[in-house]
Amino acid sequence: MSNQKRIESDKIGDVFAAWRERADSEGSDSRGVRRTREDDSPRKEPAKTLKMEEREQIKQGQEPLMEMMKQLMEEMKQLRKENRGVKKELQTINGILEREREEWKQKERSFEERINNLEKKVEKKERQERRRNNFIITGMEIRERTDAKEVEEFLKKEIEVEVKVLETIIIGKEESKKILVKTLWEEKQEVMKNKNKLRGKRIYIDNDWTVQEQKIQKGIREIAKEERKKGYTTRVGYKKLEVGDKMYIWNENKGKLEEKFLKSSQH
Repeated sequence: MSNQKRIESDKIGDVFAAWRERADSEGSDSRGVRRTREDDSPRKEPAKTLKMEEREQIKQGQEPLMEMMKQLMEEMKQLRKENRGVKKELQTINGILEREREEWKQKERSFEERINNLEKKVEKKERQERRRNNFIITGMEIRERTDAKEVEEFLKKEIEVEVKVLETIIIGKEESKKILVKTLWEEKQEVMKNKNKLRGKRIYIDNDWTVQEQKIQKGIREIAKEERKKGYTTRVGYKKLEVGDKMYIWNENKGKLEEKFLKSSQH
């Protein structure tokens, strides 16, 4: 009987221990009442400590990464700063290149203008050389076959100069016909010195001018004609006109005659 009671007592003890263990695991006391926050806190302290340690380990593990990120940000800032400096330097270089390009274009245009002007001067010089021995007679009676001999006789008779005419060319049409005379330079000079003997005869001897020069001389002669009608004495020269005691010179820029000086004021 005593042994059986002992066995039953042991069984009851085991059951109670199992119940107590389950109650503790569920957070209840022996009466089935939930433990308070104060009862639970001692049991949670190991978990909190573990979490704090984990956080500290994570934080320590993140510190090198954060430091690396910080360095990268600084490097990026420096690169942006350098990039702005490079852009500014490039803008400056581009500005200098643009100015130099424009200066070169201006120099190129100036060089082309100088070449063109030089070519014009050379052409003008060559033309002058070709024409320097020529002169043109206006107002002379010209027949269809007026030749060199006839011109020689005309000059001898009208201005008392003997020349050797090398060639004659009739230019113009009908009433405006003129004759181009080619001779030697020295003989041409004699003709030009004595052409004033034709004054009052409406016969003119001029240099072999360009079309523009001919227009200018024609205009000057028209002015001289009008001034003679007013009673003034006139004398026509190359791009100049004497009216009484006044001298007028052709102004190339303004395209007209301008009074230069009074002949009497030179004395």
